[in-house]
Amino acid sequence: MLFSLKGLHWVKLYVLPSEEAQVYDGIQEIQKDGTAVLTDKSANIFRELLGYDGRMIKVSDMEAKSQQLGRKFKEWAKKVY
Repeated sequence: MLFSLKGLHWVKLYVLPSEEAQVYDGIQEIQKDGTAVLTDKSANIFRELLGYDGRMIKVSDMEAKSQQLGRKFKEWAKKVY
């Protein structure tokens, strides 16, 4: 993709397809039903630091899981800070 910004020369950006880029967000895959499967690394970090044990998150559970992870993160932050 080429684009120009004021004062800059043409810049070529390399954009990764979503399937490749999602790994950098800790997601191994998104299944056809919308279930997010975490990478081993992300799942291990959640388990070790936050005490959250879950590698797959279904769309129907996203809100509850995000609230649960938020609580666990706050608990962890109190210990660290």
